[in-house]
Amino acid sequence: MRSYYFLKEKGVRIVFGPGRHPSSSACFLYFEGPDKMVYEYSVGVKHILPEEEASYRPRQFPFAPESFCMWGSRPDIPEFRADQKDKKPPLKTVA
Repeated sequence: MRSYYFLKEKGVRIVFGPGRHPSSSACFLYFEGPDKMVYEYSVGVKHILPEEEASYRPRQFPFAPESFCMWGSRPDIPEFRADQKDKKPPLKTVA
């Protein structure tokens, strides 16, 4: 939350969060950098211990808002919107 208040004070655009990802249990905050790239602060990601690896099975989540944030935060990121989920970004070429 300290980072959230700091970024808001500096006029940085917050695009998602603060929130908590159900898939990893991580607390997160996504924000837009000066280059318009989206960055994420994250803490508390679930760790799979070596002795759990053989029996670990990943969970599946539907493409729904509650699958992105268990606290109810809604993303303002095109890749998270249902109308964008099947669209692929255009390829960029380097000359």
